[in-house]
Amino acid sequence: MDTAAAPLEDGQRTSRQDWIDLARRTLIDGGVEKIKVLTLAKGLGVSRSSFYWFFKDRQDLLDQLLDHWEQTNTTAIVAHAARPAKTIAEAILNIFECWIDERLYSPRLDFAIRDWARRDASVRTRLDTAEATRVDALAAMYERHGFSARDASIQAKTCMKYK
Repeated sequence: MDTAAAPLEDGQRTSRQDWIDLARRTLIDGGVEKIKVLTLAKGLGVSRSSFYWFFKDRQDLLDQLLDHWEQTNTTAIVAHAARPAKTIAEAILNIFECWIDERLYSPRLDFAIRDWARRDASVRTRLDTAEATRVDALAAMYERHGFSARDASIQAKTCMKYK
């Protein structure tokens, strides 16, 4: 089965990314409880059965939505923290690129994930892991610029709290 695109009734195609994008917008606008296969299918203008070209079940979609969040928000912070910089100010400006470019880091998605994590322990675990990864990357950035491990950790945590 070709999972790149599922056929639609009118000859158009939808993709896995279309489903994930709509699930992301739904999560942001209404919360995880609003992510339902039938509702998403209606939003995409396709039959519910086309969902199963791409996902095993709703949980598979939710897992891939979390993967998408980690790959965007966390990966961007880690990558920008690792960029070469001559000064700590330049390094911090690299991080600020994430805060101002929502293609790199979506604060609305992060807030939605945090809200979801309040109700779901497995999501809380993934959130905690992502937070630790982000803080570690920022602390390493500060240490590269001469901060002690303790001070680097404090600065990293502060940076993540006030984004």
